Amino acid sequence: MTQKTHKTYYPEGTVLPKKLSHWVFVEPVLILENPHKVLYRSYQFSSFEQALRFMSTAADGPIAKFDHHPCWANSYNRLQIWLSTTQSGGQVTEKDIELASALEYLWETFEKKSDLTLS
Repeated sequence: MTQKTHKTYYPEGTVLPKKLSHWVFVEPVLILENPHKVLYRSYQFSSFEQALRFMSTAADGPIAKFDHHPCWANSYNRLQIWLSTTQSGGQVTEKDIELASALEYLWETFEKKSDLTLS
């Protein structure tokens, strides 16, 4: 299988789409013991169960669709996500921007269905 190369995005001069206004560029973050420049977002839910439902839906939906492996952490009702593409040397790429957009769409559908709060 041939590895797809991804155009690298980086904060210098990069403006994220308005729908990604809650995402920020952060550097460096250690992922698998290697420094990565990442796209970061934190979500806050009404409960631990809601956070887990979101993670499960994201894993089976957009994460599987984009064949991405985000770094994420969950603590009670809070979910943090760090996106970067290892195949591009730990840079933020189109793949990360697309996944962030898909996660925002998923968040909007969750927000409409339940008592979630945005952070």
